[in-house]
Amino acid sequence: MIDTHGWVDAWPEHPNIRWLTPPRKVLVDMDIALGLARHTPRADRIPLHVKATAIHIDGIMAGTQFAWLRTTTSIWIAVVKVAATSGNHQNTITLDLCVTEDAISLPVDHR
Repeated sequence: MIDTHGWVDAWPEHPNIRWLTPPRKVLVDMDIALGLARHTPRADRIPLHVKATAIHIDGIMAGTQFAWLRTTTSIWIAVVKVAATSGNHQNTITLDLCVTEDAISLPVDHR
């Protein structure tokens, strides 16, 4: 997660870090967030041991958004956590990410 210890907004009425209380569930398009689509080799060229044991980061993944950060170019960046597993689902890892607004969306509520 991000460390904001010592951060002081010069204009508190216009904060540059906006914490979401409580954090909210989001969907993260990992291809947009990490630019994966332009670097992915053909599936038949990936060794089986890599497919089975490497971190599976692909497509739309569930995450939790904790904050918005405003950049000096006035772009808002989402602070999110995404849980990922290995290809064989035997290992898990939590990714702390800062992603552009177009990489996240709210889940559809099916109530």
